[in-house]
Amino acid sequence: LDVEGLPDVVPELCEKKNTRINVYTYNTNLDPVPAKIKFMCFDTQCNIGDTKSDGQDSVLSANFPQCVNGFIIASADGYKTEKYQISTVQEGDANIVLDKEYKLELEVQKEGQKIENDFAVVTFTKDDKIQTISYPEIKEIKLTEGQYEIKTYVYSNSTITLQGSTTQKCVDVPKSGVLGFFGSTEEKCFPLTI
Repeated sequence: LDVEGLPDVVPELCEKKNTRINVYTYNTNLDPVPAKIKFMCFDTQCNIGDTKSDGQDSVLSANFPQCVNGFIIASADGYKTEKYQISTVQEGDANIVLDKEYKLELEVQKEGQKIENDFAVVTFTKDDKIQTISYPEIKEIKLTEGQYEIKTYVYSNSTITLQGSTTQKCVDVPKSGVLGFFGSTEEKCFPLTI
């Protein structure tokens, strides 16, 4: 194919940053957490910068593109990425609380025994957000604090044997010759094997 490489193209929306927004990022204990900040308006995403900790707050004061009902996206290592809805048509503040993620090891048991030769699909649901893993291929998951609804489906390697059967099927068919021409029928039977 005749193709041409282009340098990183900045979307037009991202070039028109003219509304001052102060973004503060904290953990659940309200301790400052340095985070990367992006802004999303419809399907366009702009890099804004990083919040910096001054000891008391972790703040980024920057110009944002104007957008009604856009999202500030804050991400930091060890924390769940958070989206904060905001209209950036006038100056304002955004306080974003990031939930710490904990890496947990999983062990699935069936009837009190650790599953060895079986497979499981485990689903974790919290606030309409769903995470699904396939066990034993994946034995770790990252979860934040809170209550989860957990569903587990265990599948075993097994064989299914279906017993075959033979029945006799009989139908009426026209007789051969001149009698069949006048509507005369005879019963023909054949074995039906399932």
